[in-house]
Amino acid sequence: MGIFFCFCNAQLFGYINDISKEEQSQFSVVCVRLDDKSIYVSFSGTDNTIVGWRENFNMGYLSETPGQLKAVDYLNHMVKEDWKKIRVGGHSKGGNLSVYASVKCDRNIQKRIVKVYSNDGPGFSEEMIQSKEYQRMLPKIKTILPESSIVGMLLEHQEKFEVVKSSQSGIQQHDAMSWEVLGNHFVHAVTPANQSLLANQAIREWIALIPREKRKEIVEAVFQILDAAGIE
Repeated sequence: MGIFFCFCNAQLFGYINDISKEEQSQFSVVCVRLDDKSIYVSFSGTDNTIVGWRENFNMGYLSETPGQLKAVDYLNHMVKEDWKKIRVGGHSKGGNLSVYASVKCDRNIQKRIVKVYSNDGPGFSEEMIQSKEYQRMLPKIKTILPESSIVGMLLEHQEKFEVVKSSQSGIQQHDAMSWEVLGNHFVHAVTPANQSLLANQAIREWIALIPREKRKEIVEAVFQILDAAGIE
């Protein structure tokens, strides 16, 4: 039997929306108290600011971003001793932050995390997913992807995917509100679509050919152009 939540009783607290051009960071999070007395820590994905998109591209060459560090700090300082059951999750970049924070937070908090949800969130470096701390959290990580996922297939993953059907096509499937639901569960697909797998392979091969320092130069050049044009 599945677990049913009445979301009209959900209590929201601990909201933060921190956008820093200096740190090249867009960080937003809120906690939700659910009917089963668990706490869901929900990290936001990318908004429509240039700063938010810059942080996404920075993931291609940084070992850790300011947003990831803020996510760890949030868990370490927000989680209370009486929170016996914690869920952590987010969509897109929020999924990446959820996994990173859960892997890097204090061990006494990790023991109380029952599930980590990455909803079409990008992965990590090979070094990260091979680390002992990542492997320790791996059984609790659940990644949900639409059939034609692009964002959620980026970088390295080791966890198993749950693939769902979407009412949209192509990159538009990244919109989680397009994911199909029947009753209280997603409508599942067997595997990611061929075009998703091909795009993922092409992007990985392309990134692998570019040294980390060159990736940084490319990203900085692009966003210097946007900044010079006054685009926010």
